[in-house]
Amino acid sequence: FYQQLVDQLAKLPGVESVGAIDAPPLGGSGGTQTGFSLRDEASGADRQVGGQYRQVTQDYFQCLKIPLLQGRFLTPADRATPEKIILVDQEFAARYVPNGQPIGKVITHWGTVKTIVGVVGNVKQFSLDARSFDPTVYEPIHQRCSRGMTVLLRTAQDPMSLAAAVRHVVREIDPDQPILRIQTMNQVLGDSTSMERFCLVLFLGMGSVALLLAVIGIYG
Repeated sequence: FYQQLVDQLAKLPGVESVGAIDAPPLGGSGGTQTGFSLRDEASGADRQVGGQYRQVTQDYFQCLKIPLLQGRFLTPADRATPEKIILVDQEFAARYVPNGQPIGKVITHWGTVKTIVGVVGNVKQFSLDARSFDPTVYEPIHQRCSRGMTVLLRTAQDPMSLAAAVRHVVREIDPDQPILRIQTMNQVLGDSTSMERFCLVLFLGMGSVALLLAVIGIYG
């Protein structure tokens, strides 16, 4: 369903690229924190490491302009190969393969051996003011797909002008498939900083009251 949806949405006028992920950055979803077994080629032993786990479509990284640092992005040819592949972020490579070559290394995840084919840039998953990154692994949805995904579109026009067309495409593929909400990334960013903005307004109000009381006291 999601692969068909992404392919159809990419054909809409004004759409530059489309991607999907199970837990989008700053989207309020915690995603999945999981463990991996990373093969040490020198000793042949596996060591346990941990990080964030995400499921993505082929063009997710291009849609969000997440840079490729090593290796390659996902391609349509990956869907036809039996080899299990993953991409990792810069933090994963720096933390767990600091002096080596991450491309070609294998990890075992949920009992399945997967090969690293690319390293992408770090992404702030939960907060814009985060001072560090969690190591993150990305798996293509043709290997494993979440029941709930967020689809992202990069457009050359007002993004909300495509809302009706997006709903129409979803209904054509599956009339019973609900859409939770449609937002712009500016709205997502605003929601992610809502608590900070509330605290600032609260402090401003308290400061204003304190200033007023001080002025009244001085006048008195």
